[in-house]
Amino acid sequence: MKIEIFSDYACPYCYIGKRHLEAALKELGLEDAQLIHRVYILDPGKISHPERTYLEGLNLKTAEEKQHAANTFASITRLAADIGLAYHMDTMKDISTEMAHRLTLWVQETTPDQTQAVIDRIFHAHFIDNKDISSKEVLLDIISPLPLDPAEASAVLDDPSRYVDQIFEDDDRAQQLDVDYIPYFIINDSDHISGVVNTEKLKALLSQAK
Repeated sequence: MKIEIFSDYACPYCYIGKRHLEAALKELGLEDAQLIHRVYILDPGKISHPERTYLEGLNLKTAEEKQHAANTFASITRLAADIGLAYHMDTMKDISTEMAHRLTLWVQETTPDQTQAVIDRIFHAHFIDNKDISSKEVLLDIISPLPLDPAEASAVLDDPSRYVDQIFEDDDRAQQLDVDYIPYFIINDSDHISGVVNTEKLKALLSQAK
């Protein structure tokens, strides 16, 4: 089974969706499914501001806006907790995700069996540890326990042109598919699933696609 996954590290639902997908695949005995990372950057061209939180970056003015944000964060935090993730939405940093995606695409091309581990560690660093995943040093530290070449990883991160073509290609494909909500899964080039779907529903959908 092949599953393409359009996602962004800035999307809290994407990490939640990843965990539900992994649980569904495990329960179905499909842990050898081929998972392919596709880039969908929610805020292209964003400039990182690790000195502030994402919430501060929203620059909310009214009490109504602040309450809406608080309610949204609380809802997302509950969804994350349901799948075993302890999000810290109030203190996550206001950062760009392009560098993290370029690193992921390098891993997917050169050491594909480590791709999902890298994705998981970057998501964890952002939403749970609230680290600056737009920082080269932070990204290198994130992948340091894994069997990856740190010198080559550093070279990829130092060259902003590396894997940018792939990012544009993924974006073009997402537009052709009318992807407007992530995570977005494509199963065996045919079945499409948009948004967070819980483990049981994913199991049913994956079973139909086998």
